[in-house]
Amino acid sequence: MSARPDPLGQGLGFPLRPDAEGALATASGETHVAQSIALILLTAAGERVGLSRFGAGLDRFLMEPNVAGTHARMAEAIRTAIGRDEPRVTLEGIDIAADPEAPDHARVTVTARLVTSGAPLATTVRVRLVPGGW
Repeated sequence: MSARPDPLGQGLGFPLRPDAEGALATASGETHVAQSIALILLTAAGERVGLSRFGAGLDRFLMEPNVAGTHARMAEAIRTAIGRDEPRVTLEGIDIAADPEAPDHARVTVTARLVTSGAPLATTVRVRLVPGGW
């Protein structure tokens, strides 16, 4: 008797890396969803072949100042991308702030709930910005 497939899916781990046997690592369940959200956040518009609208496109904020106004525009891009690209979650919050350890980065934390179970999920990534703008 085979095990039932995970309703949250399984795929290559993100970032791509080898597992203990030297094959590409995979992720499943909540880990797969959290990694999917990170992938959405770090994917530029047009970067995925055949999925020109996939991703939040946060790279376009690179030359923007690391301030609240930029963070608000980033949050709107994230809200749109998660709503469009990740149906396994209900978005609960987006927190963006200058990274105290790296002033040229913003720390982005997305909190959500899994649609299937209601379990909470959080994903954090760092995005490079210009500390004081141009």
